[in-house]
Amino acid sequence: MTDDDDPEGEALLDALAAETRLGDEVRAALHSPLWQLLLQRAEAEAKDAYDRWLDVDPHDADAVRRLQNQGRRLRDMQAWIAETTERSAAAFEELMARERAAGRIG
Repeated sequence: MTDDDDPEGEALLDALAAETRLGDEVRAALHSPLWQLLLQRAEAEAKDAYDRWLDVDPHDADAVRRLQNQGRRLRDMQAWIAETTERSAAAFEELMARERAAGRIG
């Protein structure tokens, strides 16, 4: 039985292809002016939060928490981008391995 005869196998191939496309789209979008603006803004806000954190009253838990959350935005954005592109690369590798095993590519 090949993947062509197996609906679950076809669904898996479709999911792998979709994950691969998503990563391609994210990598391409990162070079767009919009993403550049968003990343630059997140970087500026993270730097600002760090600078203000240095002088914040350590007993002001709300202020500390706000600054931490502001600073985490950049880290979270970078993590989400990395996670998406890493999953995409893994999906591509699995898709290619399945295609080779099925004899559809060399």
